[in-house]
Amino acid sequence: MVERRRFEYRRTLVADVPSGGAFAAPSAFACSALAAVLLDAYRGTIDDEGETLEDAVEFVDDALDRALDGVSFVAESAGAPIAFCIVTLVHDVHYIDPIVVAPTWKQQRIGTALVGTSLAELARSGVGEVGAVITEGNVASESLFASLGFELVGPWPPAPAAV
Repeated sequence: MVERRRFEYRRTLVADVPSGGAFAAPSAFACSALAAVLLDAYRGTIDDEGETLEDAVEFVDDALDRALDGVSFVAESAGAPIAFCIVTLVHDVHYIDPIVVAPTWKQQRIGTALVGTSLAELARSGVGEVGAVITEGNVASESLFASLGFELVGPWPPAPAAV
């Protein structure tokens, strides 16, 4: 397995973050349906580690267990999920990880709308800063988050503080 480096990005939130649209809660969909979207989205990308559907179901199940209600969203078409954005809380910081868009729906600004909606809801609830963790070389995610005002903080996970 290739060692992939991941980096943390952060953005300060203000109350006037525009919402990207109306989306469903992740709980409205079967874990296996979201896992299939994730597996399809990662296939052939920098984040593809040869996962099976079972691996993807385990990953999504864990993400859903940590997902925060009211700020994590799913985009759908004809009742099926086509993209999703999960927000979790890690060490008192809200993180967007993952943001997933099915390949046939990429380049239609669905990811931007999902993240924008999460940011708007986080800001509305009083959250002042949000982070994202991105695999080095994931140009699409780097571009998406840069366009939304996120800035590189450093490697993920952060190095332990020197004592």
